[in-house]
Amino acid sequence: MSEKLNKIKEALAEAGVSGIIAALYLGVHEGTISSWNSNKKQPHLSDIDKLADLLESDNVNLVRSKPREKTGLAGAVVNEYKRIMKEGKIPLYVNATNAKGNPKNIFNPELVKKIQDFVEKYKKEHGEK
Repeated sequence: MSEKLNKIKEALAEAGVSGIIAALYLGVHEGTISSWNSNKKQPHLSDIDKLADLLESDNVNLVRSKPREKTGLAGAVVNEYKRIMKEGKIPLYVNATNAKGNPKNIFNPELVKKIQDFVEKYKKEHGEK
């Protein structure tokens, strides 16, 4: 089951607006609204804004709040990034090619993995649920 990130289904029901009406207003397929209602997919922020306009509601009434405990994660990640960069062993960017075969710079996958692993470890060590 998908994590429930939005309250669109409830907001539409409260306003008496069907998925078809919402889809027509937004110019999307009614299946899109159904996917949002079931939280299988999430709307773009611009769609939330348009839908809130239709429902004459604050945007915040269409999304679920997820309380979080402050553990210092953001500062710890900044410090870890600075530590890794100071070592100078892992470049921030690496060369790659896009779908057309043209060169482009992307974030170094090794660095991305190190940062992601650090965050997961930090959360486990600091009681993030």
